[in-house]
Amino acid sequence: MTFGMKPPEEKNPYYLLRGVECIALENFFDLENKIDQFVEAEAGWLASWIEYLGDNGTANKIREMPGEFRKIVNERYNELRDFI
Repeated sequence: MTFGMKPPEEKNPYYLLRGVECIALENFFDLENKIDQFVEAEAGWLASWIEYLGDNGTANKIREMPGEFRKIVNERYNELRDFI
């Protein structure tokens, strides 16, 4: 499976705004590189975005354990990184 590994066709990237910095996130690679920019309060939104990319399983795990979202994203990235 390559959920989130390629830029989603016909889907705009998410623009993460942090102060004056604007970071485009298009896939799990981008997300993994910027996961420390997110706070736990954003875990629900993050789950929705991951679901938007087509990875319902990871999205559901984040919803079930929002405090573990960084670990969940990291584990999923490690599963997918060979497909980049």
